Amino acid sequence: MSLIGKPIQIGRKGHRRAEAATRALCWIVTDPPGEWTHGPLIEELKGVGFGHVTASSAIRELKDAGLVRVEITKRRSHRLFATVEGRACYFGLAIS
Repeated sequence: MSLIGKPIQIGRKGHRRAEAATRALCWIVTDPPGEWTHGPLIEELKGVGFGHVTASSAIRELKDAGLVRVEITKRRSHRLFATVEGRACYFGLAIS
């Protein structure tokens, strides 16, 4: 299953990135708004077994799909927020 685009079967190219995107969206939606920034989210994904490139690609795809938006603060950190579409996508996945 994939959040973005067509479903991806386990073992196919892009499966790990889709899995990382699903986990990242889960954390962004369920934690307080703006708690996650780019760097710590990548590190957290690396901590559960995803590579740096896979983690950063997953976050980029979430942004490109409109499921996550970024706000740049005065300190130049990139705060990640779930969009309405991102929340609907996450809760749609959680129900099914």
